[in-house]
Amino acid sequence: ITAALAITAALALPSTASAAAHKSHGKTRTASRSNAKVQAETAEAMAASKVAILEFRGDGTEEIRAQVIKVLRPKVRELPTNLRAPDTVVQYRDMGAALGLALYVHGHLKDVGKDQSTLTIDLRSAVSGQKITSVKFTGSRRKLYADAEDELWSRIEKPFGRACLDASRAVRHHSAPMRIEAGSPIEDAHRSSL
Repeated sequence: ITAALAITAALALPSTASAAAHKSHGKTRTASRSNAKVQAETAEAMAASKVAILEFRGDGTEEIRAQVIKVLRPKVRELPTNLRAPDTVVQYRDMGAALGLALYVHGHLKDVGKDQSTLTIDLRSAVSGQKITSVKFTGSRRKLYADAEDELWSRIEKPFGRACLDASRAVRHHSAPMRIEAGSPIEDAHRSSL
């Protein structure tokens, strides 16, 4: 009887291992399908998004800002470049809701030594108004122009895509403009007394 149980267990073991391996492979396949679906949704959200490029602070930022615009323009539906940066997080959020923005991109260029500069590019959610991430490049101005064109997208692609996807799913609320009721206009009151 013991020998028969041992043989039965030995025969059952490979089929159990095979079933576990098949189950594991099924989970991997499901995870890869799910990942592919998220990637497709993210790409679709980016292509439908409106992303604002705000001013870049610092001296001589026009060329670098132009490089950033060149990199981002093919990735999104619309890229307004003439908006002024708001002062507060709430204003970023309200402007984002009013204009249907997904994201803000702005930057700062600072000289840090002889022929050396640091370029910081910030991504800010237009849904929450909060900063999402910052990317820094350091080197000569010429190197920064090349870095902005060659490396920027690979360094911001994931947070950029996530922000666009989040914006496409968000239900937005923004503050209504303030109205002050100060009574009847003077002209109307004057006419009614006549």
